[in-house]
Amino acid sequence: MNIDKKKHKTAKAIRKGIGKQLRYIKRDLKIIERLCFKSPLSLLSNRQYQDLLVCHEVYRQQLEMYRNHIHKTEDRIVSLHMPFVRPIVRGKATADVEFGAKLAINQYG
Repeated sequence: MNIDKKKHKTAKAIRKGIGKQLRYIKRDLKIIERLCFKSPLSLLSNRQYQDLLVCHEVYRQQLEMYRNHIHKTEDRIVSLHMPFVRPIVRGKATADVEFGAKLAINQYG
């Protein structure tokens, strides 16, 4: 939170903040894992279970990028509620990047 309030953010401060957030998520996922031993995951709704799986995948992707000092990963998830949405670089004047489903639709006429 403190990093977000700063006017000038150094790369070191941003990396430190990302590391903290990843550790918080790791802690929370461990708590959920321990709760699974007491009560089964079948008590979750389909949506809750799907969100939990997406959270695990986002954590894995972010941790991989953090450890390898990279900013890209294959099939990067940018939205928890819509994991099929991908950033698409368009290079338009109003927005360099758009978000949408990556679909290749061919229409034969």
